[in-house]
Amino acid sequence: MNPLRYVATCLVLLLFLNLARQGYVPDVSFAGLPLMTMIGHTDILGDLHQYHIFDSAGVARSYVFINDSLHQYIKLTSFPGGSLESFDRIEVGYTKDLPSEGHINHHRFAVFTSESGVRLGMSRAELVKIKGSPPHITKTSSGELYTYKITDIAKSPFLQKYHMPEYTAAFSFTKDKLTDYDFGFPYP
Repeated sequence: MNPLRYVATCLVLLLFLNLARQGYVPDVSFAGLPLMTMIGHTDILGDLHQYHIFDSAGVARSYVFINDSLHQYIKLTSFPGGSLESFDRIEVGYTKDLPSEGHINHHRFAVFTSESGVRLGMSRAELVKIKGSPPHITKTSSGELYTYKITDIAKSPFLQKYHMPEYTAAFSFTKDKLTDYDFGFPYP
């Protein structure tokens, strides 16, 4: 393993363990891809310069990858001010719900699972067991949306570490099954 990637992974795990003592534990990496840093991305994804697409406003850069079975996607988004290979938000869903525009890349992952074990198809109870009770539950036309937020930078070592004002994670359920989720730092 690359020594810088090893150090970054150790730091992420220490932060994760420290946050676990404080209640809700946010995901800060996905399949070895940490948020807000470039360490390890090229090793896992290759050269991203050929893959990026822009949002409809031409502001955010995104990279979309599908898994081996072609049923799941991961969308990695980088906002202005960040590096080409540094991600601010990560979104996971089923490819049937993926917009057809843009460049989509195949990746070797069998299933996209977050560092805390969140995966598509899990039940509400399984998510709550991992993340705790959601502070915000919203009824949607297809089911429910569970939202977790960290917003008090003055009291949050996590936000202070990343120098960000807010972290959000949203989990969409249909018929008690997780159909998509995203997490990270919203565009200010």
